[in-house]
Amino acid sequence: MAHNGYVLDWMDRYFIEVRHGDFMNRFCRMGEIPSATRSQYRGFDGILEENPLMHDISLCSHLISFLESSLSGDHCEIRPTFATSKSQTDNLTFDLAVLFKEDPESQYTNGEPPVSTFRSGNPIIRIFVPINVEMKRGYNAFGRISSTELLPENTTSKRSRRRMVEHASKVQRFGHRLHLFSVHIYRRSARLLRWDSSGVVVTEAFDYTQYPHLLLDFLHHVSRMDNEQLGFDPTILPASEVELQIISDYSPEERHRAMFDKAFSEPSKIQKVFVEGTEFLIGDPHSERQEVVGRRSKCYMAFDLGRRTLCHMKDGWRLSKDHPEWETYRVLKIHGVPHIAALVAGCDVNQQATITQDMINANDLDSNWVEGRVHCRIVTEEVGAALTEYQNSAELCTLVFSAFEGESLHATEYRYGYLAE
Repeated sequence: MAHNGYVLDWMDRYFIEVRHGDFMNRFCRMGEIPSATRSQYRGFDGILEENPLMHDISLCSHLISFLESSLSGDHCEIRPTFATSKSQTDNLTFDLAVLFKEDPESQYTNGEPPVSTFRSGNPIIRIFVPINVEMKRGYNAFGRISSTELLPENTTSKRSRRRMVEHASKVQRFGHRLHLFSVHIYRRSARLLRWDSSGVVVTEAFDYTQYPHLLLDFLHHVSRMDNEQLGFDPTILPASEVELQIISDYSPEERHRAMFDKAFSEPSKIQKVFVEGTEFLIGDPHSERQEVVGRRSKCYMAFDLGRRTLCHMKDGWRLSKDHPEWETYRVLKIHGVPHIAALVAGCDVNQQATITQDMINANDLDSNWVEGRVHCRIVTEEVGAALTEYQNSAELCTLVFSAFEGESLHATEYRYGYLAE
């Protein structure tokens, strides 16, 4: 599975359309909204009827005041954001996002715990509901309100879907997200979406100009959610001042210097991660899979706070039916198999698993069965480098030969049944 083009090519497999009420009942169980709160909602001002050719930017300016009337508390806001361009030749399109304010003076007004994590000067990290806005006719990522076709195959619809997928991918990549909510607006119609590593749940289209509460109730609920309900990973926390000082004082080996400087150059991006109770610091990943559905693997140079040493961490979403990779390492080590990485820690993360596959499989054929995925992490002692950094052809050949030799040895041990124990 490579990049978001894969998701786009197989969109019919990874998307499931549900009724608006079913979506809200499954993902937004926050209680009834008081009538006094709904009375503060603003109506849409009918600008679409007056200006049928209105540009995306103009639509967004009217949407901001309309949508912000639904937000609870003053910890979040709706702001315009520039997203990925529709093509290399088109101008950037204008979108909106619900995001945490950078330094709100007050938090929730309804007694909920304050949102104090994942604050950063980078607005992408603070986004928790990206809103894709399309005004040009034909640029609807999905079928029309009256249409039975969820995923049109025309060029403009596919282009809009690609941009929507790229936007969701960007938000997920710049933050540690278990799932993500988003909104797609095409002229007068809207759809709510929830993304995780097994697929995307999307509501039926509705006319938000006639039924504004269907959109505003959703935004009101998500503005009251805590970090975990919004999809932020609770096992990752910003590094403390003491921990930042530890990583600042650390002097890596020369062979690790370039990767270390790249990973830990920005203190605001350094996070503390827990794996089997052990604390590690990570910064920017040195490699990652740019996808919204699938393994979504990220590889980091990590710093073991207990041992004060560097190591390698892989974070991703394995198929729930697959044997855990760290268990394979443990069995091979018990049997003395050589040429394997030294395992430091590995585990599934706090029972974090996808749920979209349950909704897809309940409404689909066995031929399109989608497996669930489980969030996992594995840490090994060895810190490698990209193959592109080889010094000469002889070194490259040696590295590739060693990889094949190790794979052959492990396959032999598998045949003798070590991994079946």
